[in-house]
Amino acid sequence: MTLKDMARELGVAPSTISRVLNGCSKNFTIPDELRKRILDHVEKCGYRANPVFQSMKLRKNKQVAILFYSRTSMSTGFTVEQMVDKATLFLRDHGYEVNYTFCRVMPPLQNYTMPPWKVAGLLIPDVHDPKTLAEVEKSGVPYVCMNGVAGPGGTSVIVDEHEGIREILESLHSLGHRKISLVSPCFTEEQPYCIARERYHGFLDHARRLGIQPVTVRIHFRQFLLDSWHGADFDLHDGSDPFYVEGPDFSDELFRHGVTAVICYDDFVMELLYKAHKHGIAIPEQLSVIAYNDLPFLKRTIPPVSSFRIPAEEMGALAARILVGKLQGDPGFERGKTHSLKGSLILRESTALCP
Repeated sequence: MTLKDMARELGVAPSTISRVLNGCSKNFTIPDELRKRILDHVEKCGYRANPVFQSMKLRKNKQVAILFYSRTSMSTGFTVEQMVDKATLFLRDHGYEVNYTFCRVMPPLQNYTMPPWKVAGLLIPDVHDPKTLAEVEKSGVPYVCMNGVAGPGGTSVIVDEHEGIREILESLHSLGHRKISLVSPCFTEEQPYCIARERYHGFLDHARRLGIQPVTVRIHFRQFLLDSWHGADFDLHDGSDPFYVEGPDFSDELFRHGVTAVICYDDFVMELLYKAHKHGIAIPEQLSVIAYNDLPFLKRTIPPVSSFRIPAEEMGALAARILVGKLQGDPGFERGKTHSLKGSLILRESTALCP
């Protein structure tokens, strides 16, 4: 139903309904009885004003876009979902209209592109290179990056990856584990910011400090989806050279080298549990397991899996709060600043004393 349809049914001008809905009373008086009748009819009809036209008319833009690089980046995992949901609720509670949008496809798509409509602010998850934000920076629109880096004109909210891996390793070290593996996706050293790389180097640094022999496994994620864990990069950091596993899967080598604990990305944890069961490796009696990211199903596996909880909701809420501060006050609020939040280790039944 349109505004004109409701005006015809109520016997008033469309502008009268518009003034009631927008709270405009300057130089215009509407009787309380008529105001109530209009509001009751609007609620009964389920009418909702177009937020874009409403912003144009009021000359007050309340549009915030959560900008994804591509369609697939919207479904990259539990962390993004939690961040986006929490940020969306916060923004709506503060009177902003939130839209999820993707960059316009302009081959070769290398940079983030601005939405085709005018927005007051942007939230952008998982940015790995501030150079890809050139168009966003040029627009001057206030923005905050969640779980990724921002350019000089924005603000970023990330996780303290080194602190997280330190807490995990110290917990396993206190249980007597001295040969620990990190199973993660492949990455490149060229990216200005890469979560997998931050955790990887943090793992090596803290393992060295604690006297732990680190064993790293880097899996090509696309290959993992197609063909399980065949052909993973397997790297023993004990002075030997990295080597490539050509066997049926890397888990044979992992168990053969006497690893007693594994820190595993959420993408691979179910496969690890399956491989351990297949090899007759009892968890946690022979192998302790900690998952990176506290996915809901991990407390219902057999055994329930210990995990490191990434503060995704806190990141989303903080990013939205900073953006509202930019929109309601100084556009330069928190500009160029990075907020680093700490996660928390949740111990369940998949970790135990080193056998």
